[in-house]
Amino acid sequence: MKRVVLITGFPLSSFPDQKTVVVRFEKLSPEELRSEVGSANAVVSYIKHQTTASALKPVLGFEPPVTGMTYLYEPGDTVIAIILRKPGRKAFVTVDDLVFWKATVVASSPR
Repeated sequence: MKRVVLITGFPLSSFPDQKTVVVRFEKLSPEELRSEVGSANAVVSYIKHQTTASALKPVLGFEPPVTGMTYLYEPGDTVIAIILRKPGRKAFVTVDDLVFWKATVVASSPR
């Protein structure tokens, strides 16, 4: 089962039970993001800003729900970090303001 996790940023607190984590980041185009989400059995949103969720609708075909929950890594997750191209808060965000990073955990070791 492929689970895609949409998250704003990539906090290290996602790995509370790990001593060492090696993560590979790959920049995705909007089309690649759409493909990753389209091939998933489940999509989970940890997006914290309504403006970001709204900007994703034209790319994904749906608006991911906004949540205040904290993401905790589960082995096998495909994590897509969605960040602003330029730091700062914006009242209106478009897909052109966003950068998509696919994060793959290459190796990890427990505490």
